[in-house]
This record gives sequence, structure tokens and C-alpha cells, in this order.
Amino acid sequence: MKQSSCFSMVRVLMYCLTGSVILASQMAPGMTASSSSVGPQRSVVSPAGPGPAGNSTARPQPNGGVSAPLLPPAIIYNSIPGPSLPPNVPSLGYQATQSAEFGDLIQFAGAGRSLTTVTLVMSDWALASDWPSFNPSWTHPITLNLFNVDSSGPNPAPGTLIATRTNTFPIPWRPPADPTCPGGTAWRAGDGNCYNGFAFTISFDLTGTTVPNQIIYGVAYNTLTWGYHPIGVEGPYESLNFGLATVAPSVGTNPFPDTAYWNTATAGNYADGGTGGVNVFRRDTAWTPFSGAISFQTAAVAAAPDTCLRDNTTADFLEWNATTGDYTFTHCGPHGFTLTGTGKVGLVNGIRTLMDSKPDRTISALFNTGQLTGMANVAIKLAPGVSQNFHLNDTIPHATCTCGT
Repeated sequence: MKQSSCFSMVRVLMYCLTGSVILASQMAPGMTASSSSVGPQRSVVSPAGPGPAGNSTARPQPNGGVSAPLLPPAIIYNSIPGPSLPPNVPSLGYQATQSAEFGDLIQFAGAGRSLTTVTLVMSDWALASDWPSFNPSWTHPITLNLFNVDSSGPNPAPGTLIATRTNTFPIPWRPPADPTCPGGTAWRAGDGNCYNGFAFTISFDLTGTTVPNQIIYGVAYNTLTWGYHPIGVEGPYESLNFGLATVAPSVGTNPFPDTAYWNTATAGNYADGGTGGVNVFRRDTAWTPFSGAISFQTAAVAAAPDTCLRDNTTADFLEWNATTGDYTFTHCGPHGFTLTGTGKVGLVNGIRTLMDSKPDRTISALFNTGQLTGMANVAIKLAPGVSQNFHLNDTIPHATCTCGT
């Protein structure tokens, strides 16, 4: 028999609709059911048991200097359970809940806002044996939408579209049932527990997309009778779910942890009973403790300098980051140039140091953090035994690292 992502959502009572329950989940060891105790709730079956059937990169320098090392890519939002993905997670079945799109309003951490990759968790409840025509594997198109936050109304709403990506992903089958699992329909994972679904991740390439501090995202895909463009043909996508997290994000924040953004055709699925409309991607409440399991990664960014030495006479300057050792030396004037790299940094008795020795250069610098002054020597090796030397003497506190006066 085909495994449906059957689950229930509690508004006034728990119910099962056309053999598929509202919010798909897993059962916990011993098949105990549990639910949140917060307000109007979305009951989940706990997590184990059968249910009802990069390296641094470089950036070019305008003066033609050596490229500067960049800080490694950073995660600016992460709600994916970890450190390793569990065998299954609570999830929202789009066919079971008559859904077209689901997401959340999130706030990013850190300073980087140039995205590279967005990864989210899915849960597949489909068995290969139920869909022989799809063997040996199947794929499905899934869309990720990123929206600005429209705060002009009483509640935040999806605003203008920042970016959208639709990719066709290979979908792994849920492992076959283990007859030793309670009910005989779930599969047994390496942790010894039984699960109805199989958790996996998919990733979207968002290279070139810059986001603000807050966004609303939505995940959309079509099923047999639901979605923006229902397929109209039975398939394993009826048992494909979007994975949910049950704890606060480890990176970034969820400013409104009890809310989600949802497009469902069933009025009773919404906390307001549909008074705000159906078949529209809009704000919904009573989602504690659930949110989408998703992460956002940014591109590598240059390490910002926090130390500056500027020669009193020539205006040549050396600036570096006292944590990463990323530095830039600039020789000012008509034949000026820029030299960048990464050296070794230190701090002893309030004196910051920078040292770098490479085949083409030798750099040493001292900066007194109490007096905000210092000195540096930069030797550029032009040929064996031939060097061009620059000495920086900075006795002016709060010097600005520019060539101008």
C-alpha cells in the first residue's frame, strides 16, 4: 500500500483528511505521541516510529596588485537540525494539507548579504515498491522564492520578489518497511528507531543575489491536486514533504517564532479560519515550535582591516586585520601600487604585530594600541639581491589610510 504523509493539525480537534493527515511527522521511541503545550497548536508525532500508514578565494585589486584573501563563506541563517541530519524530521505534506507554498520571515546574522547557496530539508515518505513506473529513481521540480518584507500593513507580508529559483532535484526513496517496526510499515534507521519518512537536503544556487537583513522565503512545488499548477497524475510527489525544525535557529533569528507564511486551499488550516483568504501566500500563526528547516550561505568577503599605519611624509600606508592577518600595503604617488596578502599577527603588551615573508616580499609592522602609532618596513623583492624598500613611520594617532591629504 502507498505510504501517505498522514498527520494531524490541532485547531479544535485532530482530524485525518482523505487518508492523509495534516502535518506529517515521525513517532518517537515507544510510539508515544506528543504535542506542544503552547496555545492553538500543531500536534506532532515525536521522532521515531511508524505512523498511520570552502577554502579562501581572492578578489582583483584595482591597482593590479596581488589578490587579497577573503574570509571563508559564512552561514547567516541556519535552522537545519544538526550537527548531522537525523533520519527524519517533522514535515509538512503539501498534498495532505492542500498546500502550494510554505515559508517564514527570518533575520540574518553577520554582515555578509551576498548569497551563494540556500539548503533546505525535505522528507520523502514514498516507497519505490509503490511506484514501479518511476523506478529506479524519480525527480521533481521545486521552487524557492525570496521576498522583501512589506511592513506597510498591520502585519509583515511578502513584498517584492528578490529572487526565484526552480530546480529539478533527484528524490531518494524512503527505505523499505521493516516488519519489526510497530505496525510493520516504517523503516528502521541506524539509530535503531523507526521512521515513516526519509530526510534529505536539496540546495539552490543563489550566486549573485543580495538580500536585506530580513526576508520572507517560500518553498513551492506541485502535487497531484495541489500547488500553483497541479500535476493531475498520481505520483510519489504526493508523499513529498518540506522538513520542519522544532528549535530556534542556531544562526540568525526568527523574529516571530509563532508565525509562518502559507498558501493552502483549506480555510480551516489557517489559524484565522481562512478569514484572511485562502490560496494566497500569507501570514499564519500558532506554529510554535515549528519553522522551516533551511540554511543560507553567503559568498566569501574581504576581511575588513582594523589597524592602520600611514607614513607621516609619503602617505604610504599599511592596513591589516588583527585577527585574520589580511593586509594591504599602498604606495601612493604617480607610480603607486597596491600589495595584498595574509601574514602572521600577534599582540604582546598592547603592541600589535604583523609579519609576512614570501619569495616576493618581506613585511614587518608594529602598532601601539595605547598610543595609536607605529612603524613598518615593506621590502619588495624585484630580483635576486634587488629589493625596493619602504619605511613607514606613523606618529599621528587616528591616521586615515588614504593617499589623500
